[in-house]
Amino acid sequence: MENVSMNDVSEPIFGMLFNSEHDAYDYYNRFGRAMGFSVRKHFMNKSKKDKMTITSRGFVCSKAGCRLSDKRDMNTVNPRAETRTNCQARMNICLVDDGKYKCCEFVREHNHELHSTTTVHMLRSQRKMLDIHRHEIDLADDSGIMPRSTFELMGRQAGGIENLSCLTQDVRNYLRTKRQRALTYGEAGSLMKYFVTQTRTNPSFTYSFQLDSEEQITNIFWADPKMIIDYAHFGDVISFDTTFRTNKECRPFGLFAGFNHHRGCTVFGAALLYDETAESFEWLFEVFAEAHGGKKPKTIFTDQDKAMARALKEVWPQKWHGLCTWHLMQNGITHLGHMMKDGSKFLTDLKKCIYQYDVEDEFETAWYYLLHEYDVKDNAWLQRIYGLKSQWAKCYMKNTFTIGIRSTQLSESLNSDLKDYLKSTLDVVQFFKYFERVLNQKRGNELKTEFDARNKMPRLANSMSIIQKQVGELYTPIIFQLFQEEYNWMTVCTIIDRSNGMPFINFWVGIFEANYIKRIPECYILKRWTQRARTMVVNDIRGKEVELDVNLDCTQRYKRICPELIQIASEASNTIEGYNLVKDAANELRLKLGNIRINPVDCPDMPISSDFSNDVYNRLRLKHKKKSTRGGRRLKSWVEKQGKKKKSGGPSNNQRLQEHQPPDEDCLMDNTYSSYMSLMCSSCFVSLSSRFLDLDTVLRTQEIELKKKQEEEEKTKEMELSTSEGKEELGSDPELFMVKVTLDALEEIMKEIAADTKKLSGGNLANDGVGIMKLLA
Repeated sequence: MENVSMNDVSEPIFGMLFNSEHDAYDYYNRFGRAMGFSVRKHFMNKSKKDKMTITSRGFVCSKAGCRLSDKRDMNTVNPRAETRTNCQARMNICLVDDGKYKCCEFVREHNHELHSTTTVHMLRSQRKMLDIHRHEIDLADDSGIMPRSTFELMGRQAGGIENLSCLTQDVRNYLRTKRQRALTYGEAGSLMKYFVTQTRTNPSFTYSFQLDSEEQITNIFWADPKMIIDYAHFGDVISFDTTFRTNKECRPFGLFAGFNHHRGCTVFGAALLYDETAESFEWLFEVFAEAHGGKKPKTIFTDQDKAMARALKEVWPQKWHGLCTWHLMQNGITHLGHMMKDGSKFLTDLKKCIYQYDVEDEFETAWYYLLHEYDVKDNAWLQRIYGLKSQWAKCYMKNTFTIGIRSTQLSESLNSDLKDYLKSTLDVVQFFKYFERVLNQKRGNELKTEFDARNKMPRLANSMSIIQKQVGELYTPIIFQLFQEEYNWMTVCTIIDRSNGMPFINFWVGIFEANYIKRIPECYILKRWTQRARTMVVNDIRGKEVELDVNLDCTQRYKRICPELIQIASEASNTIEGYNLVKDAANELRLKLGNIRINPVDCPDMPISSDFSNDVYNRLRLKHKKKSTRGGRRLKSWVEKQGKKKKSGGPSNNQRLQEHQPPDEDCLMDNTYSSYMSLMCSSCFVSLSSRFLDLDTVLRTQEIELKKKQEEEEKTKEMELSTSEGKEELGSDPELFMVKVTLDALEEIMKEIAADTKKLSGGNLANDGVGIMKLLA
């Protein structure tokens, strides 16, 4: 017969020819889709000559055969539903002389109900993950789209979910398998692979990790090139805070954040810590400064963590350390919540002490009033925070450079966005992928703000003011608004009092244009708030200039050519002629591009990628935190307690066994019987009762003497002779022979043990030994 076209799905007949075994399976599978049953491969026979060529193959209905009996049926509460019905429908093929396969058997009848056309896409043989589906799933997963929404989107693109070759569960299975493969090197290896890949992509990427005495990774810090550049421009005031439940090991996740020139949140570094001890924070602050070329911030805000305070005092003693006022208020509610009930104004007065008073005397008066009015003079928490008043009270922070930061809300807001994506079930690879997504969103918002600043002109309150025009061109829009609000207060500045010839002037800071000051001197303009704040060249710790994209030229060429190719693909898909034309042209272009070698002149900074090797990090492990059980410790049974007790006054039984080692293997392998005797002697010795264990030294000595006697040539000959006779008596059954040898060995050993122990204990232990011997026999 002639070869069958793959577009034909008619019923297979005897003698039908196929070009290959795969064509036969695809044909029968398509026939199964048209009929409504699933197909699976059955038997396969190969050639005896090369053991590679398939000579015959069988394809059956998925319901062929019957489920075998399961030994676990007695314990299975809810077994799986039965799916096989011993269906006889099948198609078998065999190899013919011309290298093709012929249908040699076909059975059409099924003994079960077939599926309808609306559900055939759910059959197991019809479900297949195509490459285009994998690509779409990867893009959706990287964008944070859930598997169910991904499957719905793919179904809409294909004209319905029935046109897809996979189900929602297949999407979940693919993602799970992908994550498992990503952890091929283990958590520590995958972590190192991520860092090595980032470093190869951009050499300015910086990371560091700390090992403990067992060479396990405890603390991790990293900073990408964008973080290094941002810190060089805006790292004068930073905020540091930790959060939990962002990764599988529940490790504290720390973020260094600050304000950029648009007063937007920017990240300077990130860390995964093992714990929140002073030693971990000291290492982190030292590594953070080292990663940024030794530059330290002028001011840092943290919460009221004592370990952080000790670490900062040790590492950065000259830097001003401020406390987060938001955490201060939350702790106040926790410690003094009972004082804020029934219309009490205690919380209002406490806020005034923190935020309102600019003069120290006013603050001291208000604090004294707070303590005595509400009778909290002896409160330990208030006394403790009063000792730290220079780190949170407004009147003590007037001369501190804070750029308007009073709390760690920058880090808290970023942590809030992170918790929308990061969960405690994420592994290391997922954690970094989701963290990069949140970071890219923040940086996208900064780009939008930068675009608005260049696209929109500032609105001047006084269009005739030269100073406002100057500042509007220099400052970013948000900073210009703040300046304009302060500038408007200039009109209400008046002298309210003079005394002793020394005028006391009370006024808001302003610039009087009437005094011929038409422009603000450059020395009073802080560059970090201007639109040109990023003009400085930043070098990394190796002295090399930090670049956000080392492949900038390649990236620009890619961005330029992508829209054109997408437009060509869109127009070509409208007609068959256009599709064939573009497909042939694409194949020809692919061959020509394959012959072109990358010129180093075109991409001088392109990093050379190589395969990641796990040999360097084969000893590294990610140290796991011990998870504490709630409700206290589990009560231990009497057996567990007895197992951990050690006898006093001498070495343990295991130590005694290690001190008395058996003879060399050469001596034990002289003959089968002597080896078996020594093994049974050791087994019996370990399995005796606790009273016999007290005499283990004596027994081990007797064991060694017995083995030495067995080395003699005369006894060896007698044993070989008795072995041969025993085999003749017991026949050819090796198991029965070994049982007899075992019983003889036990009887001989027990007699010697009973005779020796009788001398030591007066006969009682000997009787017990003979009883045990009879029981074993």
